[in-house]
Amino acid sequence: MSGRRRREDERPGFDSFLDIVANLVGILVILVMVIGVRAKEALVDAAVTPQSAAVTALIEEDQSALAAANSQQIEVQQVTDDVHQLQEKIADVQQETQLQHAYRGHLQALIAAATENLKQRRQHVDQVARAAIRRKLELNQSRSELNDLVRSKQVLDQQEDQPVVLKHIPTPLAKTVFGRELHFRLQDGRLVYVPMTELVSKLRSEWQEKLWKLKDVPEVTETIEGQQGFRMQYTLARKRIVADTPQGPVQREVMHVAGFELIPTRTDLGEPVASAVSPSGDFYKRVTQHDPEHTTVTVWTYPNSYGDFRRIKEQLFNMGYLTAGRPMPAGHPIGGSPQGSRSAAQ
Repeated sequence: MSGRRRREDERPGFDSFLDIVANLVGILVILVMVIGVRAKEALVDAAVTPQSAAVTALIEEDQSALAAANSQQIEVQQVTDDVHQLQEKIADVQQETQLQHAYRGHLQALIAAATENLKQRRQHVDQVARAAIRRKLELNQSRSELNDLVRSKQVLDQQEDQPVVLKHIPTPLAKTVFGRELHFRLQDGRLVYVPMTELVSKLRSEWQEKLWKLKDVPEVTETIEGQQGFRMQYTLARKRIVADTPQGPVQREVMHVAGFELIPTRTDLGEPVASAVSPSGDFYKRVTQHDPEHTTVTVWTYPNSYGDFRRIKEQLFNMGYLTAGRPMPAGHPIGGSPQGSRSAAQ
């Protein structure tokens, strides 16, 4: 029995063959599976690769857009923050402006009050100063008067009684002047020749040439250019008069010179009286050119020069001339009109 078993074991085994076959089949199966897997992967790679690239590109674009959107959102948020900050600053500035306006109004009120107070103080100071100056002037004047009185008393004490000589100028009856008349103005201590005769003569020669101007107006004023420091302004007017005729009263309209005024062209006309009555003065030279027997000197005298008029009248009397004084209101120009009067000489 044991011998037989040893013979069976020495024969080629069936199990080794089966192992080999099984190994070959397993290898084939493994190869088939590997080839199938690789073929499947190749097909998947061939089908999926283009779509994956497009998807990747889209994903990248979406990511870029998302990044841009995030960046824009960040910028918008930053701009919004800046706007909020600007609004806060504007609100602060407006509040500060309101405070400054209120402070300015307060300052203006203080300045106005201070200005008014300063004005009142100045007025008070001016009044006090004026009062002090007035008192000082009065004091100086009183002292001057006192000194004059003291000197006068001293002179009177030293002088002996002497007779007082009173000058007397004979005053003849006044008579109306019809001959040659020389006109002078005496104002503010200055004596000036008035070209009355020359201007009136020119008025007579030209006034009728201006009557056409009364065609549409009741009166008109004309001017004659200045001569020797004076110019003449005269007024032409229309008036109605009633004339007696054989048929009865008749009313008619006439044109005439209503009046004239002599207007000085300067304020410093003439010369002081002391110079005028001296032989070198204009007044003396003009007067002495005419015969005293046929010439009257008319002096238009203003209130501030009545004392000077007496001196002029005295000298003219000594020279043999008749004098006519025409007192004038202050500020009133020399003039004449049909209702005026002639000079009365003495």
